[in-house]
Amino acid sequence: VCSSDHNEPFKAITGKNGITKWRGSILQATMPNGLVVKCIGTYHPAAVLRNWEFRPISLFDMSRVAKQSEGPGRDILHRTLVTNPSYSEVISELQRLKTSQYVSFDIETETDQITCIGFSDAANWAICVPFWYGASGSLWSKDQELEIWSLIKDLLEGPTKKIAQNAQFDITMLADIMDIHVKNLYMDTMIAGHLCYPELPKGLDFLTSIYTDQPYYKDMIRLQNMQKYWEYNALDACCTFDVATQLKVELDDLGIWNVYEGYVHKLIDPLIEISRRGIKMDLPLRKVAIKEYKDKITELQTELDTLVGHELNVSSPKQMQAWLYQEIGFKPKYKRREGHGPATTVTADEDAIREIARTNPRREFDLVLEIRALKKVLSTYLEATLDADGRIRTTYLITGTETGRLSSRESVHGTGTNLQNVPKGIARRLFIPDGENIFVSGDLSQAEARVVAYLAGEDSLIRLFESGGDIHRRNAANIFRVPESSITDKQRQLAKRVVHASNYGMGPVTFAKQAGIPLHESKRLLNAYF
Repeated sequence: VCSSDHNEPFKAITGKNGITKWRGSILQATMPNGLVVKCIGTYHPAAVLRNWEFRPISLFDMSRVAKQSEGPGRDILHRTLVTNPSYSEVISELQRLKTSQYVSFDIETETDQITCIGFSDAANWAICVPFWYGASGSLWSKDQELEIWSLIKDLLEGPTKKIAQNAQFDITMLADIMDIHVKNLYMDTMIAGHLCYPELPKGLDFLTSIYTDQPYYKDMIRLQNMQKYWEYNALDACCTFDVATQLKVELDDLGIWNVYEGYVHKLIDPLIEISRRGIKMDLPLRKVAIKEYKDKITELQTELDTLVGHELNVSSPKQMQAWLYQEIGFKPKYKRREGHGPATTVTADEDAIREIARTNPRREFDLVLEIRALKKVLSTYLEATLDADGRIRTTYLITGTETGRLSSRESVHGTGTNLQNVPKGIARRLFIPDGENIFVSGDLSQAEARVVAYLAGEDSLIRLFESGGDIHRRNAANIFRVPESSITDKQRQLAKRVVHASNYGMGPVTFAKQAGIPLHESKRLLNAYF
């Protein structure tokens, strides 16, 4: 069965809504004549043509279709899920799990409290140990709960090899809330899956859909039903175990297990430690910076309102569109859909304003863009939520980009912010070292450009590097067709941006916007570099 974007064919046959969620699941459908048949959904070919990233996912689905077409039966692994166990069952299973070679674990949290934790040492078995029972409170006595947590600590800090999905979250929460420090992590399935296919989704729901026969189950977490909540947790644990088993085979087949084990996996512990430690903030300077930014925003907003003739909320898409396209009368700008397809959404975003301003320069446009930029720095960095100790924290994501670079976002507790793009100026001065320590800035010289030169086998660039030359000045000379000695600092800087943009797959449209140059010039520069 192929379902289109609006899900109607899939919904008509299976009664389920959401092809993105349910694709790849082995389902049963009842035909009008009463015949019960096996059914697997995937993306409509037209959707694949518009969104080429759907293609590999569809190939996974069609491989499953081919395998399942060999027989009429819906042969799905039966998973035994132990939920709401007795105290004696919990004690017995935790003691048994300490003798297992591999154990996967998964926690569920509410308001920084661990509500339950699931364990599995086989693809067809898992136990959920609950600690929160909704309005009824906890089933365990204080002594029982202490004994359970003591055994969990022994298990997770012991020699058994551990498996987790998004281990950075679970390990950080266990350390911060329960002082349990997980040791001997064998695999993070999210990171391992990302290493195999960095362009594909990495959530457990997707990994489960391609590596196991477990139908989609993630909607269970939304049900106001504790039994379903625990079942969901247990399924997460045993599906993580199942996925890890299949991923090990995949990593071996691709010849990259050594890359995962020897390089990527080794980032997990230090990044957790960095995130947990956080960075000290200059709190008095923070107050000064916030006031300065708010005062500047108020000053610019007053000038903008005077020029416009009324109050204008630059953060309101509705007000901005009305002002640009109705009051002033500019032709509406549209934001294109992802992939290929017609422009469908009217927009007054930064790109639209800059495009209008190029041919219609007005002070109002400058004010709108400046106010928006100041508000972004204020909300994202200056007013980012600090922790109780006055430090700011972030989570560094190993799976944050397709190219292998780290990205960052708020901490697992919802505090902090992305700390890799802090703008220069007072926002950066807020970060201060502890005690008598100092900050050190280290950067490898033209490292990525060197890697690309060697991977490409580009002899002229390799010779340049080995002789101590300047790659960006050489590229600038090639791009602008002038001697290296004549290259200006501005030309060198632009050539440097071209190198980084193209090496990381940036297209001409995005590069033109970021470099502030016309599209035709962006295309020429990228083509000249290649």
